[in-house]
Amino acid sequence: KIKSKSIYEVAESMNPEYVQDRKFRLMFLRCKRYDPKGAAEHLLGFFDTKQWLFGQEKLCKDITLDDLSEEERRLVRTGASQGLARDAGGRMVCTYFRSMVKNMDTMTECRAKYYTLMALAESEESQIKGIIALLYVVGDYYKDKKGGDGLAELGRVAPSLPIHWAGFHFCCNTMLQYVLIRA
Repeated sequence: KIKSKSIYEVAESMNPEYVQDRKFRLMFLRCKRYDPKGAAEHLLGFFDTKQWLFGQEKLCKDITLDDLSEEERRLVRTGASQGLARDAGGRMVCTYFRSMVKNMDTMTECRAKYYTLMALAESEESQIKGIIALLYVVGDYYKDKKGGDGLAELGRVAPSLPIHWAGFHFCCNTMLQYVLIRA
């Protein structure tokens, strides 16, 4: 059961059709392999992250390219994050080339990442079989152009989306990255 006065209740009061849509809810159940409590908790995290990224006014709306700034759309078009193909098990392989976004601020990157990954998450086949992540993080590209450390913010987006991550492959070139990934 979802706690009262939650972000879920805010969303449901804004647009009950969106929140109660069967296909929308099913994405979260599939993501958590049909664990209803896990799906409910994941849904809360999703709405929390979506509100952080896009504001309350877009909480109950599918995010489109029109909702992104020109810089965010430009980042989406670079292909830094994209679905490539399906592996032998039918799972989508999603790539992320961090070096392609080295001159972007963290929020721009997070919003573009949200848009791209949600497009992949909407595929029923990806919901059922999961997605494989291939992360190419070679180089030192973790400082945004404002000088902040964007790792925490970047790490917030993907886990909040209704995606079953079936596997991860990391390509890195420093011992620090290797140690952090293995932790």
